[in-house]
Amino acid sequence: MLKGDLKTAFSSVVKAMGSTLGACGDVNRNVCAPAAPFSEASRPDYAACARLAEDVADLLAPQSGAYYDVWLDGEKFASSVFERPEVTAARDENEHGTNFVGSPEPIYGAQFLPRKFKVAVTVPGDNSVDLFTNDLGLVVIMDPQNPGEVLGADVVAGGGMGRSHRAPTTYPRLADPIGFVPRDRILAAVKAIVATQVSKKERGRERKRERERGGGGMEKRLRVFFCFFGLFFFCFSSSFLFISLFLPLLTPPLPPLLNKRNNTNKTARLRP
Repeated sequence: MLKGDLKTAFSSVVKAMGSTLGACGDVNRNVCAPAAPFSEASRPDYAACARLAEDVADLLAPQSGAYYDVWLDGEKFASSVFERPEVTAARDENEHGTNFVGSPEPIYGAQFLPRKFKVAVTVPGDNSVDLFTNDLGLVVIMDPQNPGEVLGADVVAGGGMGRSHRAPTTYPRLADPIGFVPRDRILAAVKAIVATQVSKKERGRERKRERERGGGGMEKRLRVFFCFFGLFFFCFSSSFLFISLFLPLLTPPLPPLLNKRNNTNKTARLRP
């Protein structure tokens, strides 16, 4: 496609009720969830997983009008999907200093993230999303006393598959388990982890981009946390913004994907 045709192509997608918002740039790129076509009546856990994935995608979607200014001359089209009030309330909440006050991007601020950011949401036992290769992973936990209700979510963070050829400082990395958060604090925990990455004290230094690719959106910052301060310090930092300590995980780690040819763990050689 020629550069001069981009505006026509992008505006046509939006006018057809589609969107490319967040498809590139230093923002949350995508939120993955299992594609299993279960109904809420048969598998309420998968239905809750799909809802949470949509909520996280809405929460981390860019909020400024720059996208529409560039591709549609500032004109906005009505959307057929609206975010839930709980998502709007979670984005606007700033009691713990996670937001950039006065910015059109309350979560990202003017500097956005050091790199792209990817999220995966799943249920216990289903690793079709390859949970530990994402910057942030959420495992939906249902209430054993009431199977139709969500109890909370187990959180993992710091995964990424990006690396640069012949650059030993870049490498794939599996995410680390962080802990469990109750249902009403899941979105707050997501904001806290993103805010840890774009903390105001560090954002200027982190925006000095390296030529190498740093193994995923959170990898650059998490490498500093985990290598020099450890997992505990990262949990403490994000918990400071979360204003609630992460609880122990409620489920064992998901099994990694296996290589079908020799039945070996394809992620076994990734660095911790």
